[in-house]
Amino acid sequence: MLLLDSLKVHKMASIRQYLENDCATQVLYIPPGVTGLSQPVDVGVMKSFKKKIHRDLYVKHHIDHPFPADAAERRVMLSFLVAKAWELVKAKTIVKGFRKAKLIPIGPRDSHGTFATYLQPLPDVSIGDEDEQ
Repeated sequence: MLLLDSLKVHKMASIRQYLENDCATQVLYIPPGVTGLSQPVDVGVMKSFKKKIHRDLYVKHHIDHPFPADAAERRVMLSFLVAKAWELVKAKTIVKGFRKAKLIPIGPRDSHGTFATYLQPLPDVSIGDEDEQ
């Protein structure tokens, strides 16, 4: 299951379909204004992640590289820095975020101690469907 905030791009049907069909990931949306309370990455990772991008990676990158000449080069550079910063995030930091958000996984585990996960079917009826009378 993936919890997403109400950002417009997150709610695009194509994004949800891709995640559910191609990635076997159930998508649920949380109400606006509660992201900081309930999303583990926001709760436990984003502050240090952003600091690492800016202070450690962005500044060090520009010691050896010129500033991007245009928006396309800037996107490439930022994508590289974000990917590098994510590699530096420790698993225990993410686990702490889940604990702090009080989203502690419970349920069946496999023989390796990993939680078993299942994609739950979504209802076929959408809000405002005329057949619901």
